[in-house]
Amino acid sequence: MISSSKISLHSRICLRPTEILTKLNNATDLQNIDFRIDKLKNSLEVIQFTITKPISPGQRQIYAYLIKQANEIVRIKSINQENLESCLSVNKSLENYQKILNENWHALVYYERLKMFAKIKSEIFLDTINKEKKHKKSLSSLSDLVQNSEKNPQIFTEEVKTPKHFYHSRDKSRKFLDVNSDTNALEIQRVSISRSSNSEFSKSEISEFDILPKFSIGKNTSEDDERRVFYSKCLKAKLNFPSRDPTQFIQISDLYRLARNRDIPLEKFDEFITDQFRRPEIWVNLKNVPRNK
Repeated sequence: MISSSKISLHSRICLRPTEILTKLNNATDLQNIDFRIDKLKNSLEVIQFTITKPISPGQRQIYAYLIKQANEIVRIKSINQENLESCLSVNKSLENYQKILNENWHALVYYERLKMFAKIKSEIFLDTINKEKKHKKSLSSLSDLVQNSEKNPQIFTEEVKTPKHFYHSRDKSRKFLDVNSDTNALEIQRVSISRSSNSEFSKSEISEFDILPKFSIGKNTSEDDERRVFYSKCLKAKLNFPSRDPTQFIQISDLYRLARNRDIPLEKFDEFITDQFRRPEIWVNLKNVPRNK
């Protein structure tokens, strides 16, 4: 039974999470596993140094080894290839120590937990490094694609394709712009701009995002042309952000779909893209974006 003097304290603990639990709830996987390793290390130190029941020299040596390995693995913080090798080295050392623990069952449970935590931390490092390499490779491919599009826009048209489901979800009458329709206010606006600018952008209208040759905004402007320009501007804009910036995870197809639904004119693409890239949280779950270490 709980004494009357401790009822109030007990009730607060039961009804409110402790501060450490609140922090762990918002922690990364790496911070979470480091917390577990540190708690396990503290338990091992209690057994070795402060336990009332004496332990043999052989047992003390085993606990000293486990504490040393726990210290080694918990000190590794930054995610990089060198630290990954250090994590794998600790894992290998623990695996080789298995034969010694077979005759010392008293420490087996601590050994198994430490080995599991070390393996999980190594997997976190490996997974993060692989994702970063894959993302850098993807950015490099995008950069090459954008550079090629400047030289040959036709290649870019073949490489960047709208998802098949995009046109299925839209009215067939909007698949290509109808320049002869008096009811298409958007196209009338574009034709007006075309006449005032001799059917092409002037240099003052082209922003830093433009990477393709000048396009005529008139009878030859199709939705495929607009999509090509939009994708090109988005790809060029992404190159201005770090590899782990949330902006890199925005799907261009989703941005283009919103632009079409809002009837954003071609000359407003730069403004629209810049505005959306300022608010990546609308498009990306920031909790799933890898954090810079």
